[in-house]
Amino acid sequence: MSSARITPELTKALESASSGSEPVNVFLKVQLPKHAATPTERAQEAAKIVKRVEQQSKDSPKFQYRDLDSVLQVKAGCDFVRELIRQPEILEAREVPGYSSAIIEPVKKRDVDPSEIDTPYTPPRRTTPRGR
Repeated sequence: MSSARITPELTKALESASSGSEPVNVFLKVQLPKHAATPTERAQEAAKIVKRVEQQSKDSPKFQYRDLDSVLQVKAGCDFVRELIRQPEILEAREVPGYSSAIIEPVKKRDVDPSEIDTPYTPPRRTTPRGR
């Protein structure tokens, strides 16, 4: 592959995939030419990278360029992603985190008696009418 930095998670996903048929969702940090000055031109340059690999592999990926941090998100087969990572414009590649990665596992898990749960505070009812 090129000199792109590849995270261990992505390397594992690419190695464990069966013959490139399973799609992989990746973030690719991209270095675009200096002449691409506007966001539209940068998006077009990023699309050219994907189209170049698409012509070689005959695979049609889903992709989106994020201009804020120069990241190209691609969902494609493993063979396509491997070839895309070899391109000279790719600086870094990592797998898109799954939904389960945002969940924090409990440290001390235990059963709780419903009577132990705090109930919302309700102020006591007035016994005297207002205004007197």
